[in-house]
This record gives sequence, C-alpha cells and structure tokens, in this order.
Amino acid sequence: MRRILAIIGIGALVGCLIGIFNLGAPNDYSIGNDTIAKHNSFFGDSDMQGESLNDIRFADFKEADWLDNDYIRTLRRCLDAYCRGEVEYGELTPYRDIVSGRFIIADVEEFVGGGLFIRFIFIDHPEYLFVTNVYSTVDMETRKVVSYSVHHISVQENEYELTKDEIQDYLKEHPELKLW
Repeated sequence: MRRILAIIGIGALVGCLIGIFNLGAPNDYSIGNDTIAKHNSFFGDSDMQGESLNDIRFADFKEADWLDNDYIRTLRRCLDAYCRGEVEYGELTPYRDIVSGRFIIADVEEFVGGGLFIRFIFIDHPEYLFVTNVYSTVDMETRKVVSYSVHHISVQENEYELTKDEIQDYLKEHPELKLW
C-alpha cells in the first residue's frame, strides 16, 4: 500500500512540475499526427490501473530504438517549428540560436507520466543540457501509438562538461549514436 501511495505521490509531483513548466504556454501546433506543442496535460499514464501505456509504447523497442525513434523525431520537428517562429517556448528564448543546431541524445528513459524523457546536448553548445518529455497517445484497440506531443523543454547547465571535440570523438567511437 505504501508503494502505491508513493507512486501516486511521485506521479502527482511530476505532474505538478510539468504544470509549472507549462504556465503561460502556447496553443497546440500540429504536423500530421504529431502535436508539436501540447501544454494542457496535468497527469499522464500514472493515473491508470493495470497495464501501463508505456508497456504498450515500448513493448517492441530494441536497444537501438531507444536512440532513434519517433519521440526524438518529434522533438527535432518541434525545435524546427520553434526556430521558424511557429511555436513559442519562453524558456528557450535565450537559446533560440542554439536550438537550430544539431544535438546528440545524452539519455532517454520511460517517463512515469507517459512517453519518453529525453536529455539532449547541442554539439555546438555542450555547456547546456536540454530536457524534455515527449508524450504519445496510444490507440487501445490497435495497441499502437497514434500521435506524439512535446510537453515541455527546459535547460540546465550541463554537468558532463563536454567539449564539441569530445562529442565528435564519442560519435566516431559509437556509430549507433547520431546527430539530430
């Protein structure tokens, strides 16, 4: 029982944090089945009982899929839309020139509220670590993901202290990684 209450508490905290990031956020922006900016969600999959939607989302993921998938593609499209002025993220304003560049994935993991939690670094500005949650909607009948949405993007100082040359060397050593 304590574990269930702890999970619900964590879900509520994460939902509140996402809500804080989304104050004054823009309207949705869509391309095809992707909602590039979606800022009206408070709780995600943690509200469900039984099978998690993340179990469905990531059931067929192989190791390589974690670093090359539609969640990351949606993030790239969102950043491109931001650079074209089609969506607005207030926290990104000081980084507008940076986010037009190419990035590498630092880390991904299932997000407790649903979807994928992504940490990424722009190769030309490795001093910053960008963080986002890309949510996906699941059709329960077909058990397939039908759309994606970027719920927030935030920026932190990068604790990894990488240089552009180190990132390029790392890319050469790890061909499974790529620049987005």
